[in-house]
Amino acid sequence: MVNSAEYDAAFSSLQQLVGDYGNLHGDLNEAETRFKIIDRLFLDVLRWDRQDFSIERHHDRDYTDYEFTYPRRFLIVEAKRSGAPFDVPLGLSGLKHRLRSLRRDNPGLGSAIDQVTDYCKKRGVPLAAVANGPQLVLFAAIRIDGIPPDEGYAFVFRSLDAMLEEFRTLWNFLAKPAIAEQALSKALVSGDTGSVPAKLSTTIPQYPGIRDRDLLQADLRIVSELVFEGVSKDRKLEANFLKECYCPTGALSQYALASKQILRTRYAGLFDTNQPRPTLDSATTKKGVNPDFVDLQGGLSRRPVLLIGDVGVGKTTFIRNLMILDDEDLFKESMSFYIDLGAGATLTGVSQFVLQEIVRQLQSRARIRSKIGSSGASTILNSNGSPKVSTRVSQSQTLLDMPEKNSRS
Repeated sequence: MVNSAEYDAAFSSLQQLVGDYGNLHGDLNEAETRFKIIDRLFLDVLRWDRQDFSIERHHDRDYTDYEFTYPRRFLIVEAKRSGAPFDVPLGLSGLKHRLRSLRRDNPGLGSAIDQVTDYCKKRGVPLAAVANGPQLVLFAAIRIDGIPPDEGYAFVFRSLDAMLEEFRTLWNFLAKPAIAEQALSKALVSGDTGSVPAKLSTTIPQYPGIRDRDLLQADLRIVSELVFEGVSKDRKLEANFLKECYCPTGALSQYALASKQILRTRYAGLFDTNQPRPTLDSATTKKGVNPDFVDLQGGLSRRPVLLIGDVGVGKTTFIRNLMILDDEDLFKESMSFYIDLGAGATLTGVSQFVLQEIVRQLQSRARIRSKIGSSGASTILNSNGSPKVSTRVSQSQTLLDMPEKNSRS
């Protein structure tokens, strides 16, 4: 936001510019016109910074005099020497004129308009201007409302004095603090037709492009990782957290899979066409969790279930929410084990880690105690001392004996 002091300072700068070159006599070449008048107009009066625009920007063997890039590339200015004035027919008042008439009645201006319009079309820049120092012509080089640019209007400031008289309009159209309102674009198409709303991407600075995470985003990511890590260590807290914060939306899961068709195509060549192959289903639908996940007992009896998703899309949280909330009754009646291989397993000790985790979870959840013998076997005992589960690890096999009565895995 701009304050009144900055606005008044800009007006004073324009008054100074008018005092220096308002009654310009003689012919300044293009370089002098840019340095003495146009630069001062945009920098001192309209409050732009040097880094907000590029000069002599190259593209397709052409060079633009000024190309404004903040908050996006929106304006190209073609500069001409001050000795080539733009004449407006006598008797016409106001700032708004037909662009076709200006091109027809001023061959020099028409040539400059065609030149800068071509630059805008090649670079995808919507607005254009032609300036010869004391005079300024603004128009839309690219339109999306179905009207050819040549049939539109242009705003003509005939002199520095005219800019001073219409300073509020000049400010609203081109000042950096006011450019976000897009007053110039709206004024150039108003009255012609019902204008098509601009794309949302036009409001994104430096679009298209890649924007790095700022410090706040990095800090939030670190904090969120610490929160998730702490929550997962407390079962009661985890249940409350998932109940209050988890969003079971089908759209997110569908986007996370990145398209079932892509995955089907990618893995189609991995399996024999004559043999049964894995099927791909969304983890959640618009109505909630996929029934294949809810009916885990039946699903596992038919085939393994593999949950696929990109890094960070919420696969682990989905599984935890399924176990703790969505299908809580089933998991309470079942003997289930949650093994996190990323927590402590190594490539050479996966089997041992899995068995130790099963023993630990049995001890912590079922209040089953263990007795480790000298042979390396671990016997899980009930509270009365009778054997419940025996695990043994050897180089050739991993053995897990578990009674089937009253248990499902």
